[in-house]
Amino acid sequence: MKQENWARAEDVKICNICGKMIIGEYDYTLTKRKSKIYFHKGMKCGRSTEKA
Repeated sequence: MKQENWARAEDVKICNICGKMIIGEYDYTLTKRKSKIYFHKGMKCGRSTEKA
């Protein structure tokens, strides 16, 4: 029987800007409380084609 390698909850990164799961490259910022805030590399998710 083949075993599947599932990602653990600690390994899954969620983007702080858009709220989606990060697949691929990411950046993070270290806060004053020493926690990490993750976002997509280059903040590509924050760019939208429509302007307010």
